[in-house]
Amino acid sequence: MPYSDIAQHVAAGTAKVLFTNGPKRVRQLPDVQAVSERFPGFYFWSWYGIAAPGRTPALVVEKLRKELTTLAKSPDFVTKLGLAPVDEPEKLGEVISKEIAQWQQLVVELQLPRI
Repeated sequence: MPYSDIAQHVAAGTAKVLFTNGPKRVRQLPDVQAVSERFPGFYFWSWYGIAAPGRTPALVVEKLRKELTTLAKSPDFVTKLGLAPVDEPEKLGEVISKEIAQWQQLVVELQLPRI
C-alpha cells in the first residue's frame, strides 16, 4: 500500500512498518529495511489486471483493452490514483507466475505452516 495511506498511523504510533516493498529503502522511512534487504531478490508491488472470460470474442476484448487503456492513461486517473498503466496484456501471465514463485519461496524460507 502506498505510504501516504498509512503515514498518519505510523506518525501516531498505531502502525509499525516492518519492511518497504521495493528493492531499496524509501525516503520517507530511511530506517526501515526494504524487503529485499532481508530476503534478497524478493519484492512485491501492487498491480491490477482485468480479465475477460476465455470465450469472449477477440473484437470485444480489443475494444475493452483500448477503452480501458485510454481511461488508465488519462491525466485524472494517473494523478488521482498514482498508477502507471501498462498496455501489455501478454505480460500479465508472466507477472502472475513470477509472483506465485516468489511468494512460495518466502513461505518456505519463513517456514510458514500450510493452512
